[in-house]
Amino acid sequence: MAAAKKKDKKAESDQPVDSKRETIESVAMAIILAFMFRAFIVEAFVIPTGSMATTLQGRHMEVDCPQCGYRYQSGASTENSDVEFYREVVATTCPICRHTMELDKIADPNQRSFTGDRILVNKFSYAFRDPERWQVVVFRFPGNPKQPYIKRLIGLPGESVRIAGGDVYVAGDPEPGNYTIIRKPDNRLLSMLQLVHDSNHRPAVFDEISWPHRWRPWKQDGMENTGWTMLNGARGYQNKGASRKDTYLRYNHLVVPQIWSEIQLLEEFRSAGQKEQLQKQLDNLKQLGQDHSVGELVADYYAYNDRFTEWDKSHKEGIHWVGDLAGEYEVEIQGETGVLLLDLVEGGVHYRCELDVASGSATLSVDGGDNSFVTDDGKQSEKLTAPTSLQGPGNYELRFSNVDNEIRLWVDDRRIDFGSPATYQADAQRTPGWTAEDPLDAAPLGIGSRRLAMTVHRMRAYRDLYYIAARPRDSNEYDGYTDFDARDRLTAYQNWNNEPMFQRRRTLDFKLGKDEFFPLGDNSPQSKDARLWISDRMDEFSSEVAIKLGIRIAAGTGPPRIAQLLPFGGAYMVDIRPGDVITGVDGVPIGSSKALLDMMELRFEESEITLELDRGGETIQRKVTLGLRPGFHRDLLVGEALMIYWPHPWRLGSMPIIPHFKRMGLIR
Repeated sequence: MAAAKKKDKKAESDQPVDSKRETIESVAMAIILAFMFRAFIVEAFVIPTGSMATTLQGRHMEVDCPQCGYRYQSGASTENSDVEFYREVVATTCPICRHTMELDKIADPNQRSFTGDRILVNKFSYAFRDPERWQVVVFRFPGNPKQPYIKRLIGLPGESVRIAGGDVYVAGDPEPGNYTIIRKPDNRLLSMLQLVHDSNHRPAVFDEISWPHRWRPWKQDGMENTGWTMLNGARGYQNKGASRKDTYLRYNHLVVPQIWSEIQLLEEFRSAGQKEQLQKQLDNLKQLGQDHSVGELVADYYAYNDRFTEWDKSHKEGIHWVGDLAGEYEVEIQGETGVLLLDLVEGGVHYRCELDVASGSATLSVDGGDNSFVTDDGKQSEKLTAPTSLQGPGNYELRFSNVDNEIRLWVDDRRIDFGSPATYQADAQRTPGWTAEDPLDAAPLGIGSRRLAMTVHRMRAYRDLYYIAARPRDSNEYDGYTDFDARDRLTAYQNWNNEPMFQRRRTLDFKLGKDEFFPLGDNSPQSKDARLWISDRMDEFSSEVAIKLGIRIAAGTGPPRIAQLLPFGGAYMVDIRPGDVITGVDGVPIGSSKALLDMMELRFEESEITLELDRGGETIQRKVTLGLRPGFHRDLLVGEALMIYWPHPWRLGSMPIIPHFKRMGLIR
């Protein structure tokens, strides 16, 4: 018994030692597992720039427009301490009313910029599956493999990619000339739409100067009694359903750059008590409104890209016409019968939807063009019909879009299935239209009634992303036209039918290798993406060796030794290293840099050659596709962006650590 007791005491005395050791081992193992988890499965990143805005925010601030009350984000990437040229954001412009607000970051802490979104990246996603088009991915930048980039995946290995008219087209290897537009899935489309107008955000001063409303009844065929009654300052409209004709509200995109400078003069005269000048300015503003009562074309304006420094306050008004639009409507149906009408116009063609309230049936049709929907396999349908939940009186939310040459309808946030996609074929270089009888692209969104009592409580207009066919040092894709020329032509509606500028838009083509991907950013004007990685550096490369092989040769005699790999060249993609010596091309010995240069002048880009290399006495061979490469190699993939896990709070309230919960969730 005594022995047993001694043993128990020894065991008890040993227990604390074992517990400490186990604790230390557990902590160490947890740390190891955390590092392994980070290294191989999930890693967190902070978005520094606005190349993916507004889907993902880089350094930014959130602004409340003092005129219309709309809250929007303004980019502040140039305020990062590590950028080459530090520039402070001093003013922003509201995307809804275009009022420019000067910032005072000292007086108002809420105007200070915040760091970018924090995202989680699944580094294990592509171990067993290939990346999918439209996914947001993280990869190592070819120009600096230590620098992670985040972009949206657009082109897949082996494809030819074309950017034309703001959209993206792809073609496979067998027939590279057979380009087909690529369409976004619903979730991607919705996350990428850019708000153009919200009827709930109209500046109060606009009523004082009788500024035209953007949503207003369309007086078709000289009809004065449209059946629509304005509610709450055009925030909504009511129709009693008495008219036998189709009666529409249509959206007019009224963006006049000088309107706010004229309003500022009005306020100065009022403050100074100059009644005569005040009245004259009121009359001037009312006349300005009458002169601009016809809408201009919706363009690719981003408030996020707005004004930066005291010495550079210019900002893009948006100069590329965006015909891919969407409308959202909050509707109250009062009648038991009648038809609710939806309309979208692009290139002078009406794309329409009729919703029969009695049956709940929705019918899509085309008025203009070839008057039919055409699927990618060539099947034609003049009309497409489907049941919906919009049946009888009640409150409904509607969304109607024309994006990527496809018409889509949502009722109460549920996508309506018409049995086959409502797709159509259209020229990428189509032009906008206008007539005195029908404004067409000057009023491209509409909601209407056919003997239906209804009230529209809120109307919003959106546009799709517009991928600019950009080249280095070009600010637009219109050959032969300046930014000012383009801006003027967006408003010249009487000339749209015959305006040559829209026919002179460039296209960009890229050919991907078998293991190459083509990424684009969501903020097209500001994104440094695969469109520019090649062309930005073309002028730096004067040698055929540099342009076609993607290498620079060291000075000296004898066989050419590689001094530098160019980040977008074919050699970079196939494990060729600085210090390798080129001894042959396609079995032909190479004894000098001059011999290599002469041989490259005879070779064509996109062709494939075999380099014989000497690497420290070892002879190796590498196949190289000639020409600078537009995308990135599969080996540079890091993973799939999963979610925004901690969006920075926008306001400095009593609890500043509270995140912006609305933006947390899966990246669409």
